[in-house]
Amino acid sequence: MRGFACVVAPSAVAACSDIGSPRAQLLVVVDTDAHVVGELATRDDVSPDATMDTLRVDFLDAADGIYASQTFIDVANTSAWPVSLGVVPAEAGAPSVRIRLRLFRGSLASTDSVNGTPTLTPLPQIAVDRLIEVAVPTSAEESATVTLAEDCMGVAVTLGAHPSTCVSATAPAAEPTAGVAVTPGVSTPRSAVGTWSAGIYSPCSADAGPEQVCIPGGFAILGDVRATDRDSPPDVNPVPLRPVVVSPFFLDRCEFTVSRLQQLVGHGFAATLPSMASDPSVEDASYCTWGVSGDEALPVNCIGLASAAAACHASGGELPTEAQWEYAARGRGERLDYPWGNVPPQCCSANLGVPEPNYLPDCSGEGPLPVGSFPVTAACGETGDMTRDGVSDMAGNVMEALADTFAGYSSPCWSSLNILHDPVCASGDQRSVRGAYWNLSLTAAFLALRQVWDGTPNIAVGFRCAYPASSP
Repeated sequence: MRGFACVVAPSAVAACSDIGSPRAQLLVVVDTDAHVVGELATRDDVSPDATMDTLRVDFLDAADGIYASQTFIDVANTSAWPVSLGVVPAEAGAPSVRIRLRLFRGSLASTDSVNGTPTLTPLPQIAVDRLIEVAVPTSAEESATVTLAEDCMGVAVTLGAHPSTCVSATAPAAEPTAGVAVTPGVSTPRSAVGTWSAGIYSPCSADAGPEQVCIPGGFAILGDVRATDRDSPPDVNPVPLRPVVVSPFFLDRCEFTVSRLQQLVGHGFAATLPSMASDPSVEDASYCTWGVSGDEALPVNCIGLASAAAACHASGGELPTEAQWEYAARGRGERLDYPWGNVPPQCCSANLGVPEPNYLPDCSGEGPLPVGSFPVTAACGETGDMTRDGVSDMAGNVMEALADTFAGYSSPCWSSLNILHDPVCASGDQRSVRGAYWNLSLTAAFLALRQVWDGTPNIAVGFRCAYPASSP
């Protein structure tokens, strides 16, 4: 379709043409079940990561897929939906029009160019991408209605001789004509915007145990394009971004303490106990917290993976998955840089940057501290190592062992046709750990950073547990 198209207000009729006499007109009505940014002002049950604000419309040549024109529409408010596109083919007898529709968050898009014109290009992993092809009416007016499904996030369209597009979670590779309802005259349905259930927080349906916190389920985007480091192995960088849905779960409010492990031992816990400060097999073992008088409130470190997992199992839970950990730490879809928000950390924000020999510290102090030692305070500029749900020490103190084996975000276990649901990687020799520990600099508090652990006792690594949030 090498022609003229104009974008009009919802429910209006296109009256645009670049020809001298009237022709049949096609009104393309675009709706969505996705959430939009404007909802956040009035709803507290929607994950911010699930919200969109920009619709990119590319009019294509139906024969060869070349871009004929494009436009951008601000769709941040629910009142913008549905969006109507009035299309008048410039070439008499054109059999169909082909339009590519991409719904995304503008702040997460990249600057690009099409045919030399600057444009916004959404990251394919976190955009809803839809291709439609509609026959041109031969007389009068027709409406073609299409709904962009947020379940299709991350599924890119296929152009060329055999085009395909995602219509729904169960139809990720349909023909461009699928899911398009054509009716005579002008038809503007009631919008479904903001109804995608996975973008709405789901509560815990059981009672939390002592010192457990409910983490409501919901949608989030894992990773961060700002956290790439050329000096790190590529797999460690938290890219490409990964959209996930996390079921509700309970999480320990604090890192697993020496006192808790002592209680398990008193009840017959038989797994290998953590290394002690005198253990020559652990580097800098003097920082190990097990077996030193008065250390009951300190987080357990110097513990092997199997023993950490066994301690969680004995407590009725499991080690958290990497998806659960980041989801909880970054504010359940708020994409926070730190547990307290986006204000850079200070020495009073978290247990980080403390000295050891031959290390230039940011802050003063030494070794792990009692859990929960860094609440959010006005004296620290409203920063502190505490999440929105009241979980402490996710930025510092000790790194935390996770259930996943480590794999880059480009690996098969992190890949899917669309959104991942409760992902966990289960093959590989190395383990995932998240968070920073007391001997790293303040910059290590950035929550999107990923780390690798060999599973052996280490002064830097501790753990906390996650638990089912529904009744059996």
